[in-house]
Amino acid sequence: KIDDMLESLEELKKFSSHSMLTSAKIKGVWPVSPRDTCELLHWRVMEDGGAIFFHFSVADDAKPVDPSGTFVRADNIVMGYYLRPTEDGLATEVFSLMDSDPQGSLPTFLINQ
Repeated sequence: KIDDMLESLEELKKFSSHSMLTSAKIKGVWPVSPRDTCELLHWRVMEDGGAIFFHFSVADDAKPVDPSGTFVRADNIVMGYYLRPTEDGLATEVFSLMDSDPQGSLPTFLINQ
């Protein structure tokens, strides 16, 4: 299990062993509606033994916007993760980058946090 808020994660198209089109559905928590995404994901293993994951939102006929309006399509402008083992090999360092627009309507008290 990746995240309690993740309702589903689906591989829509595979372009190579390291590149794919994915879709995720993220649960809503009152007063925010659930979100979904359609993203191009690429990953690779680095020379230091770490792994880099990079993804961003795309429009694709394989995952049209939810016509029922139950899910709001989030726009992940750029997201990335770099995971690498520590020098002693006993842990993993995680670095992340995110620029995301959740879209839809959000209450002012959440925006101003």
